Amino acid sequence: MVFYCCVPYCKNTSKEFVMRILPVEPDRFEMWSRLIHRPDIKYEKRSSYRICDAHFSNEMKFIANRNRSNLVRESVPNRMLPEGDTVSGDSDQPPSSGFQLKQGQLSTS
Repeated sequence: MVFYCCVPYCKNTSKEFVMRILPVEPDRFEMWSRLIHRPDIKYEKRSSYRICDAHFSNEMKFIANRNRSNLVRESVPNRMLPEGDTVSGDSDQPPSSGFQLKQGQLSTS
């Protein structure tokens, strides 16, 4: 099964990138969904969505068994995130004003 990144306008798939499931902890889930501008994702459906590794800086990762990359406990998506308008999850049409993927550090605006 191929998974697609749920960050708006990201076209990455599980064929090319490691995919991360949204957190189990409700507070962390809310933070992640807010950071990626996806308030439409319901907690009960979180296991159906993935965020690709491209949205996590190297500081958010560590190498575990068998040379696999894992996320540190406090990690949050902090690279190539949407900024500007919040989107409803329809990633085919960009919002009408000010939306762009942010390269680099996390923006909390």
